[in-house]
Amino acid sequence: MIHVTSESLTEMFTDFGKLGISAEKVAENAACQVQEYLASTAAAGEHLTDQLLLPLALAGSGSFTALKLNLHARTNMEVISRFLPVHFRSHNADRHVKVNIQTC
Repeated sequence: MIHVTSESLTEMFTDFGKLGISAEKVAENAACQVQEYLASTAAAGEHLTDQLLLPLALAGSGSFTALKLNLHARTNMEVISRFLPVHFRSHNADRHVKVNIQTC
């Protein structure tokens, strides 16, 4: 586990060992995730993104920058939109994805 702390948030990166994978490879995988995040201009990492969607949807609006939108985040957007009157918009920028949430 690697924690990256800034003034406004803490990101945590984790990789798990598997049979046949060395501890060094596990550490390397986690370090690569950290390097990708630090090279971006995103506030939220890939795995924090899906967790931010529901609170902002309940608030009715908001935006944030994310490292990327994985399938889990996109699925959460779809499910949330079916239960709450919100619309998600995202667009790719140079080194992040901007996610906007608005009421319909």
